[in-house]
Amino acid sequence: MDLINILIHEPIWKNRSVGIAERKIIADILVSIDYRDKRGELVFPGRYLMKREKALTYPTQMVRGTTLRIIPISDFEKVQENGVKIAEIIEDDIVVSQASPDQLNLF
Repeated sequence: MDLINILIHEPIWKNRSVGIAERKIIADILVSIDYRDKRGELVFPGRYLMKREKALTYPTQMVRGTTLRIIPISDFEKVQENGVKIAEIIEDDIVVSQASPDQLNLF
């Protein structure tokens, strides 16, 4: 299972989405958003997963010569951080549901 790790520094606030460069969506994507509120807490803790095929269905926006896919954060599958249940991904009839990050080579 190939995953592309993407770090977002600040979401698009008006529609609570993220813009991801289309050229980076070459596999399923795992998004982290490191934006913090004034207390220093992450506004969107955890990681967010989306299959490549789904990500490529979202509308595009051209920003400084780069085509971005604009994806609402709520459309991602939130990934649990405790390593017990990373995600349920059906790929080639194999369901990965109980695995640690090391087993999935996510990090």
